[in-house]
Amino acid sequence: TMLQARMHKLEAIRRAYRWLTDAYLVEFFSADHWQLLPTSWQHFFKLLSPSSCQRIASQCSSPLLFLQALLAEASFSSAGPPPLSLQALLVLLDQTCLPRACDEGQDMLCFDVHGRADTFRLNMEEIGENSELDSLLSWKMNSKKKYEVVRLAKFIDLMIKRRRPDDSGRELCVVDVGSGQSHLSRVLAWKYGYDVKTLESNSCNVATARHIDKHFQYERSKREEDQVDVKIDDSSVKRGELHHINCELQAFVEPTKFLKMLDDRQDELSSLSNDDWNLALVGLHPCGDLIPTMLN
Repeated sequence: TMLQARMHKLEAIRRAYRWLTDAYLVEFFSADHWQLLPTSWQHFFKLLSPSSCQRIASQCSSPLLFLQALLAEASFSSAGPPPLSLQALLVLLDQTCLPRACDEGQDMLCFDVHGRADTFRLNMEEIGENSELDSLLSWKMNSKKKYEVVRLAKFIDLMIKRRRPDDSGRELCVVDVGSGQSHLSRVLAWKYGYDVKTLESNSCNVATARHIDKHFQYERSKREEDQVDVKIDDSSVKRGELHHINCELQAFVEPTKFLKMLDDRQDELSSLSNDDWNLALVGLHPCGDLIPTMLN
């Protein structure tokens, strides 16, 4: 299929350039990444001035634009054209990378755990980002984080409503894996009404999340007192429970151990089977091996 062919192509690129894709920018000097570059690349970049590199970087919103900027710069310097291997990599990346532009009215294709496809449209006009509640929930979020959280929370809400069995009497619990400061969890719990448990290994992030919770509750009460006619919460949505758990999720943890991490009531959990739980595992770009662990 086209998807399989694309994946094979991506894997071939990854194998060929693993020395580059696995290199962390923060380790450029300590790991001497410069020596990883082919000799022709080193020679080319040495002949470019730092100011030229800065100007090129400011124009590279896509690999193709980066290549075009390099070619244009070559005509004004002694560096000459970029090495063919570098040009080939940039062309490959331009052909395979995901587009940055997002059409909010475009149909989205999703798959369930059985591989069944489903399409729906994410209508951003229904989100109501400018409400009083959204203003409170966006505290400590920069523009990028807010953009991600707002859309992913809406997407999760739509997916849960589509996938959850109508005949299930079990309460749904959303588990935010690698939750960080719990911005996504807070929106899911206090805007969409889901009971949410967060799993985060960094104790500082958990402490910050609890601090933001208290700030939200204080500001919410204060605004409702100052503005009697203003209703912060959506009266049609029950406010969900939010519980933070500071723990480290081991790679490919056993399901039973995973369930015990979600609640302190060990004696009750020991008598429950996996089928007694109705969970939705979510995460906003969780790091490391958390994604394969979640899929497993």
